[in-house]
Amino acid sequence: MIEFDLTINKQAEIQGIGFDNDNSLSLEIMFQLTGTQNWGVSGDRDTGTGQSQHFKINVGSYYSGDYQYLVLVGDDDAQRLVVI
Repeated sequence: MIEFDLTINKQAEIQGIGFDNDNSLSLEIMFQLTGTQNWGVSGDRDTGTGQSQHFKINVGSYYSGDYQYLVLVGDDDAQRLVVI
């Protein structure tokens, strides 16, 4: 289970979170939190900005295993896909 609050100040195509081992994005283990583009595992996406939204994701219901990295993803056409 992963639980957090997130405030989006500027809407992008993809804003997500996930897990990784090899520094290469895998859509099946990334959760889209908000954005206008359909990408990764997505549920109820809030496309609004400026207000905090609470997320509680039951990661174990989507996949299991050991991962080294927690990954934050942001994509905007003006920028390349960024892995932090």
